[in-house]
Amino acid sequence: MITRLYTTEGGSIDFDPSVQSLISTYTGFIGSENFRNQGEYGLDIIRQKINKYGKVAWIGDLSKSEIFEDGDVSWTGVEWSTRAYAIGLRYRALVMPESIFAAMNVRDFIAKHNERKDPLIIKMFTDIESAKEWCKAMLEGQ
Repeated sequence: MITRLYTTEGGSIDFDPSVQSLISTYTGFIGSENFRNQGEYGLDIIRQKINKYGKVAWIGDLSKSEIFEDGDVSWTGVEWSTRAYAIGLRYRALVMPESIFAAMNVRDFIAKHNERKDPLIIKMFTDIESAKEWCKAMLEGQ
C-alpha cells in the first residue's frame, strides 16, 4: 500500500513498500522554495527508510512536470545528490516529463551528472512501472 508522506503545491512524496522506493512526484510548475523543501524532506525520509529497511531507491516522477528553474536543477545535481548518496541512496530513477521544456532540464541534469562522474546511479524511464521494476531489481541485487 502506497503511503503519502509529504505534499506541497506542485509536488508530493510517497513510499511504496512493495519496491522499497520513495516516489517524488511533480505536477505542473513547482516554485524554488517548494522544490527545495520537498528535496530536504526527501533527504530526511531517505535516512529514516534506510534506517528501517537497510536500503531504499528514489523515483522522480517528472511525467506531469513543467520547466524547473536552472538553480534548482543544479542544486539537485550537486548538493541533493551528494547528500543523498552520503546517507545511503544508491539508485535513482527518473520518469521523463511529457513537457519538452522539462525534458530539456532533465537531459541537462543527466549530462552534468555524467560529467561529474557522480556515484549515484541514475536511469531514465518513460513510465512509472518500468522505474519501479528497475528500482526493485537494483535493490534486490544490492
